[in-house]
Amino acid sequence: NRNGSFDIYVMDADGGRLRRITSASGNEGEPAWTPDGSRIVYTATTGTTTQIASMAIDGSDNRQLTTASGGNHSPSVSPDGRSIAFVSARGGNHAVYAMSFEGTNQRRLTRGSVRETNPRYTRNGDLFYVVERGGGSRGSKVMRLAPGSGNLSQLVQTEDPISSLAVSREGERLAYVVGRIRDAAKGRVDFSLFLQATGSGSPAVSVPLQPGEQILNPSF
Repeated sequence: NRNGSFDIYVMDADGGRLRRITSASGNEGEPAWTPDGSRIVYTATTGTTTQIASMAIDGSDNRQLTTASGGNHSPSVSPDGRSIAFVSARGGNHAVYAMSFEGTNQRRLTRGSVRETNPRYTRNGDLFYVVERGGGSRGSKVMRLAPGSGNLSQLVQTEDPISSLAVSREGERLAYVVGRIRDAAKGRVDFSLFLQATGSGSPAVSVPLQPGEQILNPSF
């Protein structure tokens, strides 16, 4: 956070050499590394417009990849580094899209009518994402889209909304955060962390937290 805006920083694996690599006047966030570690895909927000861009790890060679209105965010790079999945509201509804790494061939991957978020690739190219249950429910579902075949399967269904999702590299485990409204008038929400295997019939395991502790963004 710099002068009221957010920038992207990188550091060595041991925590050393922290350095800022963005310096635009708006906000930058949601960094996603390419598999070879040579570039970072991220979101850049100017005013009320959010677009997806990429840059080299030293902040040079910055390239804007999207231009559509409605917001473009939550990028995830495919395991072969050739595609980027992301969320866009360009069609009036938050849905999962994909494009080439250069920003060409932008297309919608899903055809649902409810809000979709948190796309996550795994090593074999499967794409996981969160979708609202719809029908008056506040809950969410986690879906898996197989590459090439387009086969879609449901892995998780909750009674309250899933705010964030993480998928292990091999795709065998999920970590997700569920938000439950505690006081709507004051905007208070309790967040709970769950772990779940992706095998058929695998139960969700609640991760115990300390009193007052909140988990927002799990990662494997």
